[in-house]
Amino acid sequence: MGSLGAIGDSFFWGALRPMASVAGALLALLHPLLGIAAMLLLYNGVHLMLRRRGFAAGMEGPEAVVGWLKRAALNVRTDDRKLLAAILAGAYAGVFAGRFFVQGGARPTRWCRSCSPPPPCTCSLSCSGRRSRRRRS
Repeated sequence: MGSLGAIGDSFFWGALRPMASVAGALLALLHPLLGIAAMLLLYNGVHLMLRRRGFAAGMEGPEAVVGWLKRAALNVRTDDRKLLAAILAGAYAGVFAGRFFVQGGARPTRWCRSCSPPPPCTCSLSCSGRRSRRRRS
C-alpha cells in the first residue's frame, strides 16, 4: 500500500491539485463562480475517473491493477501536470501584475497613511487641491 500511496500522493497533491487551483484562480479573475467551477471540475473530474478505473481494474485481479498502473503512466502525467501548473502560475502572476500595477487598477492592499499620498481635497477652500497633513488652527 505504501508505494501505491506515494504514486497517488505525488499525482493528486503534488501535480493535479496545484494545476487545478491555479487554473481556477486564473478563471476567477474573469468571474469568481467560473473559477470555483473550473477548479472543482478539473480536480474532481480526473479524481473520480481515475478512482472508477482503478476500482474496475482491482476487481479484475492483482495482475490487472499492475497492468492498469503501467498503462496509466501516472509518473509521466505527474511531471506534465507540474509543468502545466508552473506555466499557469506564471500566467497568473503576469495577469495580476498587469491588472494592478501596469494598468493602474485598484490597489491590491491597503496602504498606511504615511506611505500613500493624501487623497485630493474636496473642500471649497483654496488649498491647492491637497489636504494638509497638519491640522489648521
